[in-house]
Amino acid sequence: LDALTPASDTAILLIGGDFFHADDTRGVTPASKHNLDVDGRHWKVMESGVRLIASVIHRLLEKHKNVILRVLRGNHDEHAYMVLTFALFERYREDPRVEIERTPRDIFMRQWGRCLIAGHHGDKAKPERLVMQMADVCPFWSDTRHRHIFTGHIHHDRAQDIGGMKWESLR
Repeated sequence: LDALTPASDTAILLIGGDFFHADDTRGVTPASKHNLDVDGRHWKVMESGVRLIASVIHRLLEKHKNVILRVLRGNHDEHAYMVLTFALFERYREDPRVEIERTPRDIFMRQWGRCLIAGHHGDKAKPERLVMQMADVCPFWSDTRHRHIFTGHIHHDRAQDIGGMKWESLR
């Protein structure tokens, strides 16, 4: 994907949740206890995940001046996603070109001029409610004209214009 994009001042790497696919060694979703098809070596999964995203950040830095990373909480890894966030924050703590966004907020939002780029896992609210929430909590909503929110969770591609924002679900 990076090969298809032009070099830029800032690259955003948005991980939309469920990156590890499981929260712990039990291999079930935390809330509903649905069984998950996961590698039983949770330690190795965590280590490999941190290494993989660090290598992606390294690759992005070869092309882009700065990198912003945000790892969103997913319903399969409600706690494990924090391992990735904090491990990468510590790894890049001294690198002024890398920003690891750390916040308990489930919504990612960035303003780029008149554009709003947002993300959410998509499990806590239907798209219409997410857009309403964005309009309410986003401090720069009124300053933007082009608004896009990316979600996942539903495991298939969908897109829709909702209340002044383009919603897109990615598998």
